Amino acid sequence: MGVNIEASKNLRIDYKDLSPSSAPEDVYRTARALGRDSKMNLKFNLTWLFQVDANFTYIVRLHFCDFQLDKVNQKVFNVYLNNQSAQADPGAADIIAWTGGKGVRTYKDYAMVVTDGPGDEMVQIDMTPSTMSKPEYYDSLLNGIEIF
Repeated sequence: MGVNIEASKNLRIDYKDLSPSSAPEDVYRTARALGRDSKMNLKFNLTWLFQVDANFTYIVRLHFCDFQLDKVNQKVFNVYLNNQSAQADPGAADIIAWTGGKGVRTYKDYAMVVTDGPGDEMVQIDMTPSTMSKPEYYDSLLNGIEIF
């Protein structure tokens, strides 16, 4: 489930106070989203799985830039790391609320410990639409992932 989307060639990506060296512009010109069918989106997650070494603390950096919408509470979603709330209701992710506008990029860092139990050598990232704030669209969006 999910669709790849790309920003218009005419859209200028705004780095605001963040260094352009933090990620290439192409990261913010493309994204993965659930799609346009809000009813269907409520039944699914966007999910990524990454194999990592156990017994380490990792920083998971998620890159965001909404190049389609321009108002707060149009697209609000929950973020989970290894089935733990990272950015979830009542403080769900709203890219426009974070950045102040369309085409403005940002990233969020989350620390997580990966233990050495059975099946623990994975970082799982799940994103699902939030319903709590009744956003205009039930969707999720992510431009890039770094794990270090």
